[in-house]
Amino acid sequence: MARLRSPEQQGISKRVQVAFGRRLRAQRKGRRSQDALAEDLDVSRTSVSNIERGRHRVFLDQAYLAARALGVTLNDLLPTLDEVFAPVPVALEEDSGVAESSVRRASEIASTIQQRATIGERVKRSQRRARK
Repeated sequence: MARLRSPEQQGISKRVQVAFGRRLRAQRKGRRSQDALAEDLDVSRTSVSNIERGRHRVFLDQAYLAARALGVTLNDLLPTLDEVFAPVPVALEEDSGVAESSVRRASEIASTIQQRATIGERVKRSQRRARK
């Protein structure tokens, strides 16, 4: 039975899809039309439009096909870790009595916790797979 994805994992997936779509659109513009790219990916033009808007999941083979069709590397299309795991901005109100450096440090600590949790989850999954 498939396990439901956590809201955090769903958020990560959404950020990956949106960033990939932006990169795809930027690389496609001036090179190919949506129709031509759709033909290369064996999908509809509407699907290409939805991919570019981050509303359609992209399969790994489609990412490779898109890179080849556009004459770019896969790295040109794939989002960076910073795009996917961007730090969360923190708003600081004037006269709040909280030093800006304290807020910055708290934000850094939260980011570190998020990164370690992600790594910890990967290790746990890897260990579970190894036991099977």
